[in-house]
Amino acid sequence: MADPNDSMANFETWLNANWDKLADIPAAPAGTSLPTAGNYNVGDRFYKSDTQSIYLLACKDANWGWHWRPIQDAISPWVTVPNTCMDITGWTLNPVPAAPFQIALDNRGQCYWRGIIGPTSGNISRNVSYQLFKTLPIGLSPREGGGYMLGHSPVSVGTVDTNLNIYQGVRLFLQDDFNTSSIRAFGGTADFNRVYLTGVQYAVGTARYTAV
Repeated sequence: MADPNDSMANFETWLNANWDKLADIPAAPAGTSLPTAGNYNVGDRFYKSDTQSIYLLACKDANWGWHWRPIQDAISPWVTVPNTCMDITGWTLNPVPAAPFQIALDNRGQCYWRGIIGPTSGNISRNVSYQLFKTLPIGLSPREGGGYMLGHSPVSVGTVDTNLNIYQGVRLFLQDDFNTSSIRAFGGTADFNRVYLTGVQYAVGTARYTAV
């Protein structure tokens, strides 16, 4: 029970005023498809009537597109990311059109990536880091930096150094400090030409705004 002398115990001052604010909020726009254009700002709501879920616009970016985070739904629909998010010459998001690079958000604040990216022609060398994407917007940026193992093609070609064999693979590095990303293939002397973004997930947000 609140102390009578505590200002938070004043029902009329605190609860009623805040309740009135909530009660006066207009109904969110509704439809079966999440908007990708129009007069919406980050933080705006949309009611997806077919799944009966409110969504919040978490990202509205010229390079990365629009991404909505569900409140009731477990996960949002997969959204194909525009090619404008790329920051590496000669690459495309969709060298395999049947597996485009896509992003989905869930109601627990996780971001999921899937699809295939790679050069439009030729290969790139292993053991070299490449700046991959343009700056990640806050709505998609990772809460913490990290490295994520990815699949790659070809899986195993060329000469493999014994000491590097156990480290073979491709890693995607997402950094929380500058919201940047880079990709690097480890092991052997072979080149690779496709990267499979499957099962990549991370907590959205940034630790820079966490109170300590």
